[in-house]
Amino acid sequence: MTVKKYRIRPPGSTDEKFYRWRLINGEGEKQPAQTVAAEGVLKPKVYTGDLEGEGWQPAGVFKVDGIKLNVEQRTVDETMLCRCKVTYESEEEVKDILKRLEFPDDTTQGENVTRVVKWPFLLHTITYNLIRKEYEKDGVTHVTYKTDTTKQSDGAYFNTLVKISKTDDKITLEVYEGSVSGLIPICAQERKKPEGVAMSVRRMMLGGDFVNGKFGGHIDGMLEAFAAACDDEKQFTVSKTITVDKISPGHQVPLYRRPEGKTSYAAFRAEAEMKGTVALFIKMLENLGAGGFCKSKLTPENESQEVLVEDGVSRIVRKVDKLGPWPLKKREYLFASVLGFRQDGTLYLCQKSFTDDKKYPVSQGCVRGLFHEVGFRCVPTSPGKIKVMQLVHADPLGMPRAAVEAVMTDRAHVLGRIKQLLDNPKDWVDEFKN
Repeated sequence: MTVKKYRIRPPGSTDEKFYRWRLINGEGEKQPAQTVAAEGVLKPKVYTGDLEGEGWQPAGVFKVDGIKLNVEQRTVDETMLCRCKVTYESEEEVKDILKRLEFPDDTTQGENVTRVVKWPFLLHTITYNLIRKEYEKDGVTHVTYKTDTTKQSDGAYFNTLVKISKTDDKITLEVYEGSVSGLIPICAQERKKPEGVAMSVRRMMLGGDFVNGKFGGHIDGMLEAFAAACDDEKQFTVSKTITVDKISPGHQVPLYRRPEGKTSYAAFRAEAEMKGTVALFIKMLENLGAGGFCKSKLTPENESQEVLVEDGVSRIVRKVDKLGPWPLKKREYLFASVLGFRQDGTLYLCQKSFTDDKKYPVSQGCVRGLFHEVGFRCVPTSPGKIKVMQLVHADPLGMPRAAVEAVMTDRAHVLGRIKQLLDNPKDWVDEFKN
């Protein structure tokens, strides 16, 4: 695995000698706040060659929100490129798409179009530039908007081409995606996949509010609020210290508590440093969500989990947990789940309940509990190490406050079980088994 040095200045800092380590081959990143030599500082490599070219092969047909999209791919210099085509009969439809994408029709030939975007799964904005070109070939008028790969902001390394081809009877919209390397590993992975390109095209067709519209507004502000709770150093105070031998013999983990008044259970969080990468932690979350090996180790009380709506890193989930022997009823949670990132590579997985009993009725024999704020923060601290925090503010309903808060000490022990999983990926990650 290749480790290179990558300069990134912390927000508000003027220290030119502040650098962070970075893995740049897609396997994750390690970014300790340490000063290193300026020599050899490199930005991630971006494929800057011709995105169109020849040699395209079918990658599959992907159904996104009821629309089937054909995606093709080709490989150049070990870089996978993808493209997707959609044909329209109305020029107004394409103009509407360009308007949503902020590609002005009156842009002059070769002019840069600067875009500042804020994706639902990022806690920072990304700035990049597009160059507009218009030309005719074989009687067909083509208009292209291509990423200016020489002008990228930190955290945004794209090579994208949007091409509109006009004939007398139809208009074709093509989207090409080159390699993407940035501070966000899952973004790079998803956009390199044919499914990710199909999703990008579908978002273009439906407009910028596609994600929030699909989720009924349930993910609005979730990421920002959860990140603020994880970062809060004032309201959370140490409730007790717990010995977690699974991290190391005699290891002490502080359990933090935030009181929520007389009408709600307190929020709890615990954090510990361990070996691992952000990318491996994401794999663990994926395995956990799919009901794999990690589920039996981390959430043995979970009886079932069903993804009801999904869009990349956001989803709506129905989860059923066993609380104990009769007469305790099972607890069901209906929640939105969002995976997000800071520009420094910090990962947040936040989950929050919403009430929609009409569309998603409570399962028979269950009591519907509430997730006020539940999830993880994973911070890359140094090469090969991460800090993992679990934060839980939940209400299973119908249980004594003292009983619920007593089991919250398990937040610390969950970290020990996570460490064991990350220490032994061969037990549950296919590529480590051989």
